[in-house]
Amino acid sequence: SYSFSHKIQCEIINSTKIIKLINIPTRFRYLFSIGRYTFAAVRRIFAPVLGLFHILLFWLAGNAIAYFTGSYISGNVIGMVLLFAALRLRIIKPHRVRPAARFLLGSMGLFFVPFGVGLMVSYDLIVRHLWAIAVASIISTLLVLLSVGWTFQKIGRKP
Repeated sequence: SYSFSHKIQCEIINSTKIIKLINIPTRFRYLFSIGRYTFAAVRRIFAPVLGLFHILLFWLAGNAIAYFTGSYISGNVIGMVLLFAALRLRIIKPHRVRPAARFLLGSMGLFFVPFGVGLMVSYDLIVRHLWAIAVASIISTLLVLLSVGWTFQKIGRKP
């Protein structure tokens, strides 16, 4: 029969195999064994949580800036610009945000369900103003196409 100390030894041996991959000095390896989980396993589990923390931190900072400055720009947009700047300036490493970003992009379809329900609730209002909505949509689409085409032609010209 195996003793309790033998089980702990086996766990420490198994975790040192994984921890050797991340180059932790031998004298500190026992610190990174948490029960059956090693430091690498814990880091892999909490990577999406850390990425979500970074995203929400910049969202909060953007909303705080918009609130306190009275800006006409949405706090969500300011937060995205701040996150983009932090990624470009290498303040935050992209691999820290990537797991959370992939999860959020994969779940994006669910985020549109409340808006679809809101459209169905407002069906009578939409039907009443359908012509105005259609004309505004067509005109704005044409203006965007013309401005993008004009900009592309200006940028694409060789001097």
